[in-house]
Amino acid sequence: MWRRSSENDHRTVPAISEIATRLEHEIDHAVDEADNPSEHRGRRTTPNGQFDNEEEKRVILGSELKTATANGEATRNNHNGSPYKVSSPISIF
Repeated sequence: MWRRSSENDHRTVPAISEIATRLEHEIDHAVDEADNPSEHRGRRTTPNGQFDNEEEKRVILGSELKTATANGEATRNNHNGSPYKVSSPISIF
């Protein structure tokens, strides 16, 4: 879930994702659901122990990985994380 006033602290990996990367993550889900509803539902309902489900794996290892790498952010290897409050949508602390 995207929240404009919180970042995501991934305690299992030393990563902090930018709000923009998290928003893009959610947009990827929405676009895929609109473009490929049947395949999207299939991935959402297919469990994956590391990423919760195959749809999260697709996004985390796809668009999120590409964006985080391009922005110099650490990347995730699971779907975990804990939101924390930031002062504005463009700040990371």
